[in-house]
Amino acid sequence: MREVALYRPELEALESRRFLAGETFAVNINFQPSGYSPPSGYVADTGAAFGDRGNGYSYGWSSDNTTEAPKLRHTRFTFRYDSMVYAFGKTWEIAVPNGKYRVWVVSGDYVTAGRRYAVCAEGATIYRGSVSDRIPYIGGQVDVQVTDGRLTLWARSDAPLTPFNFARVEKIGEIDSPDPPSTPSVGRWATLASLPVALGEVSGGVINNRLFIVGDGDSRTFSYDFATNTWSTGHATRPVRAKDQVAEVVDGKLYLFGGVRYLSSGQQVLNTTQIYDPSTNRWTYGASIPFAAAASQTAVIGGKIYLAGGVTTGNITTNRFAVYDPITNQWTNLPDIPHRTDSGATGTDGRRMFIFGGRDVGDRPGNGYAQTLVYDTQTNTWTSSRTSSTYAPLPQRRAGVSKAPFLNGEFYVIGGETDSDLSQTGSDGVYDRVDVYNPLTNTWRQVAPIPTDRHGIAPVAYNGKIYVAGGGVVQGKSESRVFEVFTP
Repeated sequence: MREVALYRPELEALESRRFLAGETFAVNINFQPSGYSPPSGYVADTGAAFGDRGNGYSYGWSSDNTTEAPKLRHTRFTFRYDSMVYAFGKTWEIAVPNGKYRVWVVSGDYVTAGRRYAVCAEGATIYRGSVSDRIPYIGGQVDVQVTDGRLTLWARSDAPLTPFNFARVEKIGEIDSPDPPSTPSVGRWATLASLPVALGEVSGGVINNRLFIVGDGDSRTFSYDFATNTWSTGHATRPVRAKDQVAEVVDGKLYLFGGVRYLSSGQQVLNTTQIYDPSTNRWTYGASIPFAAAASQTAVIGGKIYLAGGVTTGNITTNRFAVYDPITNQWTNLPDIPHRTDSGATGTDGRRMFIFGGRDVGDRPGNGYAQTLVYDTQTNTWTSSRTSSTYAPLPQRRAGVSKAPFLNGEFYVIGGETDSDLSQTGSDGVYDRVDVYNPLTNTWRQVAPIPTDRHGIAPVAYNGKIYVAGGGVVQGKSESRVFEVFTP
């Protein structure tokens, strides 16, 4: 009983969370064993079957879940994180007035590091992702519509051993409610207009408030209007269509580099620089890259485009590195990357070029690296997490993502691909997890997973959000029309 006392300072008398009159509604629920007071501002769920709890609310499980499901750990975390009720294949419901609700849920149990968790509300997935020793909790929110007087939560069938730690259920737009439960921001995903055609190995960027993209599966150039949520196809076709081309935007033009084609004569890796100008709707050529490469890692720093690694002639991964000046149309060779790398998620903080993950297996799926590689433009040097603690490695090794957008001082590594390391992905070999790196604190955190697992993507940050268009939904060659947006 001495251990239990560790939690007493945060346990206070229950405060009712029903507001005003009529159909306004908001409640915080803590899932926990019986015999303990819930945290201040919460009601307790101890695994009992659905019924009137005597605290102003009716809620509970589809059948009794009090025997093995409630757990209490004793760690450095607070009571809300250390207490939980495992779903064990049962659903959980709470009686609510019909209407639209915002639902927050947090799951985690430090003794089950590496397990996949997935929670749904009214048929919508709130989150689906894996936890680790470093990031033992996952959470998210979703907006749902209730029409039968009960809001229902459950663990998805692919993650039946998911714990519920704490949750919030709030009717939207009718109350002035407190902030959601305090947990690291997990953000939310939404679906936008589907791409006109299915694309894989997508690349692109934003020009004049439009997203321009190209990809494997079609030779055309596409653009998306953020204001109208519509796609356009009336753009010039790129001269050289290839797989694993990478792109950057400088001064209102889209620069497209390299790529690989498979001809009757065999594999052809390209060293081309193609330039699209939306103002004239024309593609032209720039100076050739010093080495042929596909699936390279690129970043724009100081108006110049840095291009590192990639798959080169002979289907081998290279460690070559060069920089392109759009003004002079010239390439300059730079110090080689410490490790041969292609298909890594790449971003910049304005001075340094960061490459997260990547692989060294040529043009095919691979398990990838967990490395963080950083090039400093001021010192002209590379630093690797393999040999230095300056930069923390990626929590889950993977490849197959070309961009790590830099938003609000953090890098976002979204999705990715693996080959035989399927414990985190299932049989499709594609990740849904989103890992966020803060270069100031040198730490990683995990946020809401992308709803559609994908690789071969180039996530783009624009107006405080991250947009992910197309990409493969299974490992290897694959395309999709999916278009989703993340709001932190």
